Amino acid sequence: MAQQAIREKIFKVLQRGALLCRKRNSFDQLVVPALSLVDVSEDTMRAKFSLEVTQEMCHWEGVMHSGMISTLIGNATALHGGCCDKDERAVTSTDLNLSFINIAGIGEIVQIESHLLKLGQRACLAEAHVTSKDGAKVVAAGRHTMIFTGAKGSGVALSEHETHRGLDYL
Repeated sequence: MAQQAIREKIFKVLQRGALLCRKRNSFDQLVVPALSLVDVSEDTMRAKFSLEVTQEMCHWEGVMHSGMISTLIGNATALHGGCCDKDERAVTSTDLNLSFINIAGIGEIVQIESHLLKLGQRACLAEAHVTSKDGAKVVAAGRHTMIFTGAKGSGVALSEHETHRGLDYL
């Protein structure tokens, strides 16, 4: 797929995801609405996102929680992989492993770089790095293995199941 098409798809899915997170009061509501797409590489195998760290994402001492960093990496790589899947299916994690290297504090802008190492017919393998905005400090690094699930379009379009739950306002 073309670079611009992937950019537009990621942007639309982020908007839809932010609405669903708020409506459902979901766990992702701290990450998805705050996540911004920065860039997509020409070959679409790399995507860069950014996010400002808020108090709600941190331990009581103002350091970003490891669970929040895990969610951030999981969401960014799943969003990237799902939008690059030619059948636009939903993704389900099968493995997520991370190394926490440094800290990020309240008010810091972090960047999440997702790199799709393998985009197959049934699965996707991605690696990601969370860094400071200037890239000088690596906060975390990880790998995410996902399988594609559901029917064509289920990952990027409003599904019939969601419409039946009264979410057809999207």
